[in-house]
Amino acid sequence: MPDVAKHYIDKYSYYDNVHNLWLMTGDNDKFMNHSVTPNTTELENGDLVAVRDIIIGEEITMDYFKLDGHHEEKF
Repeated sequence: MPDVAKHYIDKYSYYDNVHNLWLMTGDNDKFMNHSVTPNTTELENGDLVAVRDIIIGEEITMDYFKLDGHHEEKF
């Protein structure tokens, strides 16, 4: 596998503790930023929903620490 592909997988995949497997999204949620007070949350079925109104131009945030079982290795 080319180094660029390895880097992409390492950067954008995460370990899902609930399902006990590695995941890599196929959409643009890789552009979401981390926040300890995020404006979205993930439901048990995997859907991501807003926890409050998000204004135009505001970045969409999520809590990486709740999502990625290996976050300590990445930060």
